[in-house]
Parts: sequence; structure tokens; C-alpha cells
Amino acid sequence: MLIIEESSWTEAAEKLGGLQNLDQALDPIIDALMLNPAGFPQIAGGIRLAKTDRIERDDGAVIPALRVWFRYRLGEDRVYLLYAEEIPEDA
Repeated sequence: MLIIEESSWTEAAEKLGGLQNLDQALDPIIDALMLNPAGFPQIAGGIRLAKTDRIERDDGAVIPALRVWFRYRLGEDRVYLLYAEEIPEDA
């Protein structure tokens, strides 16, 4: 499976502190997308939604919970990362 970052993804990542911070939060989801992108709920026309949990690292850093929108259609070998946003703690 090939993971492709759309320009909207890059813009969202910058708002969340950069791609490196986002990559740390998304490691488990990226692994899941590589194995079974169809395992995430489809919300509209090939667009699917994944969520991460809030992570508190040993060094005290907090990685917020995120919603991640991506596009995948059955039978394709590509996943397109579209957008990510922080999930408010009270949600």
C-alpha cells in the first residue's frame, strides 16, 4: 500500500506543529492503513475517518488525540491522507 500526502494534509500538519509531531501520533494508524485501509469507516464517497488516542510520553510531552480523513477505494493500492485535526479533550 502506498501512502500519499495531499497538500491539504501538509497544511493541516503545519497547524498541528509539523509533520514530525503528526507522524509520531499517527504511527499506529499508518501501520493499520498499510494493512487494511478498508477497516476504517467510510463517511462519504471513498473518504474514511480514523481517530487516534491522546498520548502522554515518558518525557512529559503530550500528543493530542486526532481525527484523520483519508481517501481509499476498494481495490486500489493507494491511500491519500487528506486532513487531520485535534480532537478537543471534552469531546
